[in-house]
Amino acid sequence: MKDKWNYPEQRDLKFEQKHKEHVSKKVGEFHKIGKKGRNILFVKRMTLTAVSTIGLVGILIASTYVSPAMAKVVSNIPYIAEFINQQERTVDLYDTVIDVINKQEKKLLNLEISKQQINITLLGTDEEIQAMKEKVVTNVDTALQEKNLGNFSIDVKAGEEIPWPEDDPETKKMIKDSEALHDEIMALLNENHYEPAFPIEARVNNVENFIYVAVPNTESKERMEKLKELLKSASSKYGDDFKMRITRIDMKAREQELRWEKNGIVHYIGGALMENEDFNVTGYSYSFHPYPLMLKLKTSIKSTDPDVEELVEKIENEITQFIQSDERTKDIRNDPYDLIIMSKDKKRIN
Repeated sequence: MKDKWNYPEQRDLKFEQKHKEHVSKKVGEFHKIGKKGRNILFVKRMTLTAVSTIGLVGILIASTYVSPAMAKVVSNIPYIAEFINQQERTVDLYDTVIDVINKQEKKLLNLEISKQQINITLLGTDEEIQAMKEKVVTNVDTALQEKNLGNFSIDVKAGEEIPWPEDDPETKKMIKDSEALHDEIMALLNENHYEPAFPIEARVNNVENFIYVAVPNTESKERMEKLKELLKSASSKYGDDFKMRITRIDMKAREQELRWEKNGIVHYIGGALMENEDFNVTGYSYSFHPYPLMLKLKTSIKSTDPDVEELVEKIENEITQFIQSDERTKDIRNDPYDLIIMSKDKKRIN
């Protein structure tokens, strides 16, 4: 096993779903592209709903060169912390380019960033975009240099917008009904002094009619029966075949979940350990319910491997050092959690 971590200073970083959502939001601040995000599934739109505005954006990102001096500094902080720094730099890079483009006269259609190349596609004719290309390139480069984000070769070209299909009348009705039912349920909960432990779900569509409501586990059996009747009454005008999931939640566990989710700590820990081959982590899962947090790591090492104890110690130390030292973890520093490390042959090794 290696003694040193392979810090991500010169490695390509993945542009994850949270980054796509972030970029999509930034684009939407200037141009409203596509439809409002909804958690409603429609059979007729299974393919369409998989496509979002940012689906038009090629997402490739690489880190820039890190000097030996910087590498020395990096080596003195937890790998997980440096992984997060690189993820944040990725978002900052896209933020910077998009903010510059949003100040231009033309709509952004496509943005690709790969290694040291930035490709920008704007809505307009070849002549229109060619006339403003030099200005766009200069402005983007200046913004990147001001934030010390690196040197890039920048290209700007013209493109045509892909029209977004209009919803059919049936789809529009299902969306309207789902939103109306959601609002009615929220009003009922407020009127009857129920506090949702999670955001409620209300779906009226041609896949299934579904309601999800979670409340604190301090609610009595009688109050839970009353809640069920209230939900049946509210949903009756939208159909009789509603599936309902009504649960009681341990609020101590929920509060821990909110603390950890605030900065995405679990996902950063899992993602960082999977990114670095030295940790031998191939996957992770977690649950906040029941309390406390359970974080399970799957590794590629066998339980009989002579290096298994060393690997376990390194993983545990890396997580502990990150949680106890990083500014982003100060709110969870005293939280209990159960770490389970599994071997390739499905045995717990810690």
